[in-house]
Amino acid sequence: MVKFRLEGLELEGEATEFPEEVLSQCRIRYVWRPFRKEPDFAVISINYDWGKLWSLGMEPL
Repeated sequence: MVKFRLEGLELEGEATEFPEEVLSQCRIRYVWRPFRKEPDFAVISINYDWGKLWSLGMEPL
């Protein structure tokens, strides 16, 4: 069973809001098992290498 799925959005330019036009032009990828273990309950932030995560992802069907 997949417990976590991470969705990544890649936008070009300096978008500060997400109107429909911007979202329709972004690239989306899903990483089905992004974590080796479940994050601790009190964790506030975990930093990952965006390029590595993006390369593990797959485009939506």
